[in-house]
Amino acid sequence: MSLNRTQAFELLTSLLIALIGCYLAYFGYSSWMLAITGAALFVLSSSRVLRRMTRRSNTREAQHAN
Repeated sequence: MSLNRTQAFELLTSLLIALIGCYLAYFGYSSWMLAITGAALFVLSSSRVLRRMTRRSNTREAQHAN
Protein backbone atom coordinates (compact mmCIF):
# COMPACT_ATOMS: atom_id res chain seq x y z
CA MET A 1 0.00 0.00 0.00
CA SER A 2 1.94 2.97 -1.28
CA LEU A 3 0.77 6.37 -2.47
CA ASN A 4 2.21 8.09 -5.47
CA ARG A 5 2.85 11.83 -5.34
CA THR A 6 -0.41 12.85 -7.02
CA GLN A 7 -2.53 10.81 -4.62
CA ALA A 8 -0.65 12.11 -1.58
CA PHE A 9 -0.99 15.68 -2.84
CA GLU A 10 -4.75 15.20 -3.39
CA LEU A 11 -5.23 13.90 0.14
CA LEU A 12 -3.08 16.57 1.80
CA THR A 13 -4.67 19.44 -0.11
CA SER A 14 -8.22 18.41 0.71
CA LEU A 15 -7.32 17.80 4.35
CA LEU A 16 -5.70 21.24 4.51
CA ILE A 17 -8.84 22.89 3.09
CA ALA A 18 -10.95 21.11 5.73
CA LEU A 19 -8.59 22.17 8.54
CA ILE A 20 -8.51 25.81 7.39
CA GLY A 21 -12.30 25.82 7.22
CA CYS A 22 -12.62 24.41 10.74
CA TYR A 23 -10.03 26.88 12.06
CA LEU A 24 -11.84 29.87 10.56
CA ALA A 25 -15.24 28.60 11.67
CA TYR A 26 -13.88 28.20 15.21
CA PHE A 27 -12.98 31.88 15.30
CA GLY A 28 -16.46 32.94 14.19
CA TYR A 29 -16.00 33.42 10.48
CA SER A 30 -18.84 31.98 8.44
CA SER A 31 -16.76 29.33 6.74
CA TRP A 32 -18.59 26.16 7.66
CA MET A 33 -19.13 25.69 3.94
CA LEU A 34 -15.35 25.67 3.45
CA ALA A 35 -14.95 23.09 6.22
CA ILE A 36 -17.71 20.90 4.78
CA THR A 37 -16.32 21.25 1.26
CA GLY A 38 -12.83 20.32 2.42
CA ALA A 39 -14.11 17.31 4.32
CA ALA A 40 -16.12 16.19 1.29
CA LEU A 41 -13.09 16.60 -0.97
CA PHE A 42 -10.99 14.60 1.47
CA VAL A 43 -13.53 11.77 1.57
CA LEU A 44 -13.86 11.75 -2.21
CA SER A 45 -10.13 11.76 -2.89
CA SER A 46 -9.40 9.13 -0.23
CA SER A 47 -12.13 6.83 -1.56
CA ARG A 48 -10.78 7.32 -5.08
CA VAL A 49 -7.26 6.48 -3.91
CA LEU A 50 -8.51 3.40 -2.06
CA ARG A 51 -10.45 2.27 -5.11
CA ARG A 52 -7.31 2.65 -7.25
CA MET A 53 -5.28 0.67 -4.73
CA THR A 54 -7.78 -2.18 -4.53
CA ARG A 55 -8.05 -2.31 -8.31
CA ARG A 56 -4.26 -2.48 -8.55
CA SER A 57 -4.04 -5.29 -5.98
CA ASN A 58 -6.88 -7.17 -7.70
CA THR A 59 -5.10 -7.05 -11.06
CA ARG A 60 -1.92 -8.20 -9.36
CA GLU A 61 -3.74 -11.19 -7.84
CA ALA A 62 -5.29 -12.00 -11.20
CA GLN A 63 -1.84 -12.00 -12.82
CA HIS A 64 -0.52 -14.36 -10.15
CA ALA A 65 -3.49 -16.70 -10.67
CA ASN A 66 -2.57 -17.11 -14.34
